Amino acid sequence: MDMKYEYHDAVVEKIEIQNKMLIIYLDLYPILYKDKPKIKLCFSIINNIDKCKYWVNRLIEEFDDGEGYLGARINKINIHAENDNLYNCLIDCDYMEELKFKSKVIIENEI
Repeated sequence: MDMKYEYHDAVVEKIEIQNKMLIIYLDLYPILYKDKPKIKLCFSIINNIDKCKYWVNRLIEEFDDGEGYLGARINKINIHAENDNLYNCLIDCDYMEELKFKSKVIIENEI
């Protein structure tokens, strides 16, 4: 499996972590992504779950406007497939340390 998946310059509208699922709602800059203005990315996390939960909580604390909208700027999201059907994931967000984890499943939906 050869997969390389990247997004650059987006805004996190909402983020949540449920059990081992990381769910991110992104508003993509129309100048870069004309066909996909908003997407929902879901990751099934298989490692670093505590770090992911901490990162999500910090992001919400730092950026939540009190009405559930974050507005945090994503510099990049990189996803690369490994040979054993796992994905290496990296999320780089302004003012936050990079979040790295592995995922079994990645789902992208337009919203």
